[in-house]
Amino acid sequence: AAASVFGQPAEYREPNSMVNLKMDGIDVKSFGITAPAEPAQELIVDAADSPDEHRLVVVEGGRLLGALAVGPPGTGQHVAEIIEQRPDLTPVVGSLREGNWGSLQALVATN
Repeated sequence: AAASVFGQPAEYREPNSMVNLKMDGIDVKSFGITAPAEPAQELIVDAADSPDEHRLVVVEGGRLLGALAVGPPGTGQHVAEIIEQRPDLTPVVGSLREGNWGSLQALVATN
């Protein structure tokens, strides 16, 4: 807003708001939307979910729109880095569909 007051171009950037709850023995991380709102948006759910663990992401065009991770400590590992770095997820979308959530770690490591 301040840039536009002084006649400089300003670009809106969505805030990096993540909810991070830590309780004894369980982590809960949530960011953005948790269900597609448009046809171009894809919901990817961890196919290996167990009764104690749940992970999902919502992506569109390689961009992370939302994420949810609930489970033992470390379940949502790398979600915060993905939100902060905003990398292109296109290289790992196929791996996420196959349940390879470790691919997020590789993506964070390269950025």
